[in-house]
Amino acid sequence: WAANHDTHRIDIFDIDTGDYAGYTPTCSTPLDLNYHPVRQEMLVRCAAADDDSPGEIDFFSTYSISANHELVDFNMTGMRAYGRIETHSSMGNHGFATQYDKNHLTKFDLSSKEILETFEIPKAYASYQLTYSPVNEHVFAAVRVCCTCGTNETDLLSCGREPGSPVLVQTGPSASDELQDGACSGTCKGSKADTIGVAEFDTVGGTFVGEHNSAAGNGCVPLSSPDGKTIVLAPFDGGKTARVLKAGKNGEASTIAADIPVDFEGGSPGSAAISDVAFIQDDTRNFIVIAGSVDNNVVIADMDDGYRMVKLTLSSNAEATAAGNRQVEWAVGSNFVWVNGGQTEEMYIIEVGNTIDSARVIRTVSDVPDGKVAFINNYERAAETAGTPSTVLGKAENKLEISDNTSAIAIAALIIGCIALVWVVALAVSRSSAAPPAKSARPAKVVADAEAPEQRSDSDTVTLGSKQVA
Repeated sequence: WAANHDTHRIDIFDIDTGDYAGYTPTCSTPLDLNYHPVRQEMLVRCAAADDDSPGEIDFFSTYSISANHELVDFNMTGMRAYGRIETHSSMGNHGFATQYDKNHLTKFDLSSKEILETFEIPKAYASYQLTYSPVNEHVFAAVRVCCTCGTNETDLLSCGREPGSPVLVQTGPSASDELQDGACSGTCKGSKADTIGVAEFDTVGGTFVGEHNSAAGNGCVPLSSPDGKTIVLAPFDGGKTARVLKAGKNGEASTIAADIPVDFEGGSPGSAAISDVAFIQDDTRNFIVIAGSVDNNVVIADMDDGYRMVKLTLSSNAEATAAGNRQVEWAVGSNFVWVNGGQTEEMYIIEVGNTIDSARVIRTVSDVPDGKVAFINNYERAAETAGTPSTVLGKAENKLEISDNTSAIAIAALIIGCIALVWVVALAVSRSSAAPPAKSARPAKVVADAEAPEQRSDSDTVTLGSKQVA
């Protein structure tokens, strides 16, 4: 499943062959996909309703893609509602959504499609990126604020595409009860006013339990591990650090586990350099792979060895080979990590053994169009046949031919290389699976989660690849 925000539709591909199965129309500008295995439904988060789809969250039955369903409507008359969504079987019949111009989290009913409640985020203008941990049943929302702009003395030198206007700045050195010339939301990311960072919300108790910022203290984006035990904060510090949180008990704020000194080169203060992370987790490894878009390095850190790290060079190219959004993905169950270089249309294959010191680039694949990178495996079929996952490498409508030895390396990797495809989610795989996979097809540490809530089902332990993506 892939959201195509140019044509306002969902494109669907065969999980085994990569063949194009068809499409179904949806609401305007689909931004996010979220698969719910218990309901066997794909949720689509859009920027706005339209005449044919009166709502911002659409629903599709994964067994009847042409069936029409009622949408969740945010009642945004004449406005767009960019944002993200999170659902999970441990949330029951509920989901949560963010909006880039509203200072609250929205709780909605998956069955009635009604807005149940909103929760105001203190001192926030809005929120956007969102992730969920089933370990403590908390959501983590990237908070957006207002800031002053336009001079050397303000929070930001530039106000962006539009001139400043009177806004209420509630955070940072310019905070005041009086209106000031400034801007809000995405413009203020990484500014002196971006002092909240991420708000942590308890979905059970319905309260905010903590705030988490980067080491630089100027904002960040939350990224969760597949098992929900680890939340990475990707900062706006130009590529200096990555903060790692550990999820604790329900109702209690997560704690800082480490600040990894990734020190990517080429970034500038106030901007994001970490574009993606992946997790290698099995019986012997508990690694995090961090990709930067400003240079040609990746960092691999051992979370069981005090976050000791190594830095690996992907290319000798003097310029960054990423097209501003470098992607990284572990082929689950293997020793191989895929990292893209969209600017030069390359894919780098890293082999990682039992230690981070063993990591090395073993191959560079050429002529790979820029796009998202996601690990795909038909876990349902693997459970039925206990067979070896097949390899699929393709892009939208054209398949990419590779040699036999590369196919052995791939192990069920699927590369969608179409700029218009803004996100990829595999049926029966994303975040969880309707049927548990064969024992050999998933990492043991993801299966055995003693800290998870009792109601957490086995299906929740299977994710799309080495990250939570929806």
